[in-house]
Amino acid sequence: MFRSIRAGLVGALLLMGPAVAAPKGPPGATAAELIALARQLSPELAAAALTADAAIARITSAGALPDPTLRVGADNLDQRNISMNGTTTTYRLMQEFPLWGKLDLKQEMATFEATAARYRRQGAELELVARVKSVFANALLNRRPNAPLAIPVALRPLPNERKLNVAVLVDRAIRLNPTIAEGQAKAGSATAPA
Repeated sequence: MFRSIRAGLVGALLLMGPAVAAPKGPPGATAAELIALARQLSPELAAAALTADAAIARITSAGALPDPTLRVGADNLDQRNISMNGTTTTYRLMQEFPLWGKLDLKQEMATFEATAARYRRQGAELELVARVKSVFANALLNRRPNAPLAIPVALRPLPNERKLNVAVLVDRAIRLNPTIAEGQAKAGSATAPA
């Protein structure tokens, strides 16, 4: 009997999945912990990610033909005249074919919109990280004056001053800024040939 209980407990533990260590204390010892927690729990970030995924999914449907339409019609349904003419049933299958290049244009516009949505998601994530870092910095500034500071695990390496190129840094900042990239994607979709 004890063997079956022990086997049942072991089986239940195996079904529960890998053991996850409980956190040592409340989150917030480091800004990275808070940022990771905020990324998991942020409804704005989740909504932006779902919107970006939906925009990406719309790319393939934008390049497809519209759905065909089937219509069924019946004429001469008057019971008095059935003996003369009988009933007539008509079936119509219709398919709309857009003019040349329209499907490609719709697909290209959907691609630009998906790119803009992806950059909006990145912008929402960067705004979230900035808010968390700001709150974390304010919490550090508002702590008691005699509160002990945590010992840093490792210091961030500083870049070599001679290797810094201002033009490269400006170009990288423009490329990695989601707000600028979103504006460029919108401008690309607005200037696409009609």
